[in-house]
Amino acid sequence: MITIYNKIDKSMENTSGFQVVPNASSLDRPFLLCISTKNNLTKSIYGMIREGAQAARVQTTQGIAAGFKLNPFPIDFLGFRFEQDQDYKQAYVELANKFLYPYLIKNGNTFEELKMQARKMNILTYCTGADTYKGAEDRLEVLLERDGYSDEEIHEILSQVSLVAMESMLETAEMHATSISFVDVNDSRMECQKVISYRELLDQENRRILFSPLGNSNSVLYIYKGNGVHRIKHFFADNENIAKPSLCAIVSMLLECSLNGEEVDRTMIMNRLNEYTNEDVSVSELLDRLDEELSYNNAPRYTKDEGNIKLELDAAYKILRKTNEMFINTLEEKQGQDIRLRNVVRGLYEFSSDVTFQQVLTYARMWYIKEGNELLSIPSDRQVRAVIIDDEASV
Repeated sequence: MITIYNKIDKSMENTSGFQVVPNASSLDRPFLLCISTKNNLTKSIYGMIREGAQAARVQTTQGIAAGFKLNPFPIDFLGFRFEQDQDYKQAYVELANKFLYPYLIKNGNTFEELKMQARKMNILTYCTGADTYKGAEDRLEVLLERDGYSDEEIHEILSQVSLVAMESMLETAEMHATSISFVDVNDSRMECQKVISYRELLDQENRRILFSPLGNSNSVLYIYKGNGVHRIKHFFADNENIAKPSLCAIVSMLLECSLNGEEVDRTMIMNRLNEYTNEDVSVSELLDRLDEELSYNNAPRYTKDEGNIKLELDAAYKILRKTNEMFINTLEEKQGQDIRLRNVVRGLYEFSSDVTFQQVLTYARMWYIKEGNELLSIPSDRQVRAVIIDDEASV
């Protein structure tokens, strides 16, 4: 079973800041689908969506960025949870069948209509999340072939989809989507002969960053010497990460093109990288320049003061959410204890004498009678049985 989530503003009614999307037909705006490595873990799912919004320079709990308000914002930030059931064993199959394909065809199924709709589809993946999208793309290819499209038409349609893959060894050049792959050569979790060769290339060129188109495909490879930490949160939290301006510039460009229905190609990606990759300029300066340039069709922004207040408010909602979770957990634990206690009482009633049953409840102060002290002075079942055993042993 697949569940799609959309990022929204936190509120008293929704302290997590995420809501379930009922179906693909309920969405029509361009989206950034953020695919995590663990698509059944809430923290990973929500965190990945949040980082996607950060990459677009929308304000999140992690920082003001360019100060764009999530509500209203003309783009949806999505993620999904997948749990195996009798119908689906693989996330990518259901993702394609239940979400991507219905979204693709919702405004019509002519060749041109599909191309325009595909331009609204943007994907951000981390690590093995790219493999999930690759599987979904393969499934989309099957579905479009079933609908009668030729191989050339299918490639033309799916190449309108944009993919930004972080820390993945997937061969994006073999995919239809117009893509860019970011690889930190210092990431030990990525260590393989290919990454070693990338690191050696950077050393030979005495560079910290290199990027290039991949053959004749519509893909670009971006390699860099990062902090080596295999966690997406560290990528965005660290303003010294030299790849951060480039990635944010690419994600924001793709989303703005989606808003305007523009087709993206690798030449545009290369030009954007050239503009926002400069080892002689600080990360903060490049991000400031990007923030000033972005518009998203004049989407509203917070002022600096408003942004700081929003950060404080979101922090309060986070505390409230954790408090609510603790309360629910405590309540559930108490309910479990109550059930166990009732079972103990039932067991006493069934397996002990009436006297012992009353003695135990009186001792536990669960049974109040005037003769309580006298009741406790009566020999217990244990004492009675001990006498019987002694008598039998002496015979």
